[in-house]
Amino acid sequence: MLIDSILVIVGCTLLYFGGERVVEGSSRIARGLRISPLIIGVTVVAFGTSLPEAFVSIVAALKGNQDICVSNIIGSNIVNIGLILGLAAFLCPLNVDKTLLRHELPFMLGISAVFVVMSWDYQVSRFEGAVLFVLFLLFNFWMIHKTRSNARVENTQTEQAHTLLKDSLFVLLGFALLVAGALLLVDGASSIAEFLGIPAWIIGITVVSIGTSLP
Repeated sequence: MLIDSILVIVGCTLLYFGGERVVEGSSRIARGLRISPLIIGVTVVAFGTSLPEAFVSIVAALKGNQDICVSNIIGSNIVNIGLILGLAAFLCPLNVDKTLLRHELPFMLGISAVFVVMSWDYQVSRFEGAVLFVLFLLFNFWMIHKTRSNARVENTQTEQAHTLLKDSLFVLLGFALLVAGALLLVDGASSIAEFLGIPAWIIGITVVSIGTSLP
């Protein structure tokens, strides 16, 4: 039990540093290619914050632990809205941009509704997974198009020069840490669930989802 708990803690730590490396390295590469900071924000940074959840769920699915895979995704959304957003608003009231309410929020609710319908038969098929992935790509293409139409073209040089090779290695290091962290977290969480004699989804929707969301 102690060793498994340590594995979970180490796994969460590796996920945090791995996600940071991927976001930082990818942002440097994008800036080096003269990509708009706004586009970087709505793609690299936005996706980077979900990398821990993504890698843990993918690793769990590949290892046949479907309960942790699905419960981590659902739990992460609950943690992000209930815990993180709730605590942030409690400490300091937040203003919600009207564009979020008009565009992003409806899409979030819509794709959540699609997932509920797809999982009504207690499974999500490969085809349904592909549909969800295509919706994700369409949303990102739309966000990039909307951002580029509002962004100004900048010709300024970055303050610090970074070689493409160095930044690429930085990103690869981040992915390696993410994989290692996901493996440790999934193994540790599965062992804890088995030791306590509780369903794996309970650990996934609580411990795992909190561990992957806080970074």
